[in-house]
Amino acid sequence: MRFKISDISKMTGISPSGIRFYENAGVISPVRAKNQKYRDYSLHELHLLLLCKIYRDSGFSLSESINLLYCSETEQIKHCCEQQYVRLSLEIKRKQILLETLDQRIKDITDFQKDPPYYRFMQSPALLRMKVWQPGKNAKDESLFSQVQEWLKFIPFVESCLILSKDDLYCGKGDLETDWGLAIEERHALLLNVPTMPNVERIPPQDCLRVVIQINEDLSIPGEQLIGVRKFMAEKEVEAAGPAVSRLFLAQNHRDHIVRRDMLWIPIQKTCRNTVKISNLSQS
Repeated sequence: MRFKISDISKMTGISPSGIRFYENAGVISPVRAKNQKYRDYSLHELHLLLLCKIYRDSGFSLSESINLLYCSETEQIKHCCEQQYVRLSLEIKRKQILLETLDQRIKDITDFQKDPPYYRFMQSPALLRMKVWQPGKNAKDESLFSQVQEWLKFIPFVESCLILSKDDLYCGKGDLETDWGLAIEERHALLLNVPTMPNVERIPPQDCLRVVIQINEDLSIPGEQLIGVRKFMAEKEVEAAGPAVSRLFLAQNHRDHIVRRDMLWIPIQKTCRNTVKISNLSQS
């Protein structure tokens, strides 16, 4: 029983160029009879292509699929399948976290559209933060660059994270400098097995006031945006308990410029006059 390449392509779902790849790799060897323009493929070659497709659709690369096809050791095939199981498990885990992250992002954007600048009292997640090289503020360290590159493999869970000092939060005017870094939620880092680094700090969960602010192109924060924040905190009788953490929230085009908005997380504590629990502030 012989098949044309168009028939093989329809039956397997493999494109003609893909079939020719397997032919060039030596997986199949179609024959061409005398005076025939096109090559013919046997039932056995159809079977080999379907086996390769099974491996490919199981997540193996082209080269891995071919190697598995020619593998004679049962234990080796088992080992390859075990490795692929681990890779797929991690990928599924990443996709699940990504779904949860996007779902929360959609809800936050929807609420921000209804109520800018979107003040909320809530507990911040625990973060792992890596400081990056900032010209003029810290020495260039080549080892730091390699550590940053390792973390960037975990984008989008690793994101830009800025620190604003408590003094600037309260009294700063003009464009306020921030301390640059990368951050990932601790729970995500544990699930994704993000490598630990010597210069990574942990920012614990804290009761916070969260508000959306706009960030300048040089990653400074316009001080005038904090006027409303300070007034709101005074009205609610809370004060900052430490530096604020600014994490990327939304980027969009505005008049041919990319405008970055962040979630500014301000750790808070009750003032002497305040007798309201922090957990109840969101209801007031």
